[in-house]
Amino acid sequence: MDLGEPLRSHFFNRHTVKVACGILGKILSVRSNGKLYFARIVETEAYRSNDEASHSSKGLTSRTQVMFGPAGHVYIYFIYGNHEMLNFVTEKEGNPGAVLIRAVEPLSGTNQMIKNRGFEEKGLSVDLSNGPGKLTMALEITRKMNGLSVDGETVKIYRGCKPKEPIFVSPRVGIREATDRNWRFFLKGSPYVSRVPENKNAKALSEIGIRSLVGAYV
Repeated sequence: MDLGEPLRSHFFNRHTVKVACGILGKILSVRSNGKLYFARIVETEAYRSNDEASHSSKGLTSRTQVMFGPAGHVYIYFIYGNHEMLNFVTEKEGNPGAVLIRAVEPLSGTNQMIKNRGFEEKGLSVDLSNGPGKLTMALEITRKMNGLSVDGETVKIYRGCKPKEPIFVSPRVGIREATDRNWRFFLKGSPYVSRVPENKNAKALSEIGIRSLVGAYV
């Protein structure tokens, strides 16, 4: 497994859409309860300060204060009573943005991931980590990691290899506001991408152009 160099916090100090595209294919590393996991990022979503679907749209709160802080920190929130969601803070301090990690492809520590998900009889399956709540359970990611920096040792992202799969774009999943924004990104052809209706009408990033996505909602 070619990890390459770790991404430092300054990598995340950019427009959230650029970060959401830029970390596709990168390697997520998590140390939890004495175990080490590696997984390849295959699906992300971008959320920004001027975005009604973002938690930060309601202002600075105890929940969102990490988003208002410096880039390159982990933002984890609890949802639906049983799911913890992994995000990475983006953009300059005071201008809250975050990238949600929606799906990963297991690379190392897979047997333990299977146990964590209760998949002993099922074994390795795309259902292991093809959703944001699934992947945090598989990799033992918890709210105790909230606020950690990628420059530390617990949660890191490595550069890895440039993905061969094309990047595709769609509206984000499971939101009610700002549904017109094509800010969900995934590696087309990866079996670990979420199976959602938005996949059907997704378009190649090469057709849309990242500049149009960055400049559309300023």
